[in-house]
Amino acid sequence: LILKLFSNSYRFFIVSLCIFSFSSFSIAKTDNSSVCEHNILDIEQQIDIPKGLLKAIGLTESGRYINKSKFVIWPWTINTNKKSLFFDTKKQMVKFLMHEIKNGNFDLDVGCMQINLKWHGKYFKKISDSVDPKINISYATSFLYKLKSDFKTWNEAIKRYHSSKPSKNIRYHKKVLANWSLVKKSNEKTMTVKNTLKSHIEKNQPNLLDSYKKIMFFR
Repeated sequence: LILKLFSNSYRFFIVSLCIFSFSSFSIAKTDNSSVCEHNILDIEQQIDIPKGLLKAIGLTESGRYINKSKFVIWPWTINTNKKSLFFDTKKQMVKFLMHEIKNGNFDLDVGCMQINLKWHGKYFKKISDSVDPKINISYATSFLYKLKSDFKTWNEAIKRYHSSKPSKNIRYHKKVLANWSLVKKSNEKTMTVKNTLKSHIEKNQPNLLDSYKKIMFFR
């Protein structure tokens, strides 16, 4: 991922944002509940950013429960008038989005990372690009990097991703940190399961170890 940023005071322009490596995840085969996370993991592997931060922000911005138990980042989310709307498909979301734009409403937070079109819409070639998960997350990442550069710490970048006003961003920061903690715990459990499985294969089926390593590498 290459992010070329040029700043003019607080404003910035994305000159180019290119994804060099093809994701090891097959997004075309990914269901809606995991498309944001898969793109986030892909981007995290290519850049220097605290692991789990993008997912924590995504969960804070557009998180929803699936089957009343699984908390996921939902890609087809729009927030308008302080209300989150979760669409079943991208087509439904884009239809609503274009209707709102046609009626002059640009104050919309869209996609995995809830990019506000009133302030950031001009940085996309097409408005519809803003809801593409990879583009949406890539833009959010570039914005976070800009905030980190301007305000020196990731904590300050997290706050200002939401708002420059302490009355709004302190509570938001706490929510992100809470979700980040959940992400870290989930990652630790996943690693424990992987290590347990690897140990079992090494001990009982060593001839399958190379195949297992290849499978885990490409996941």
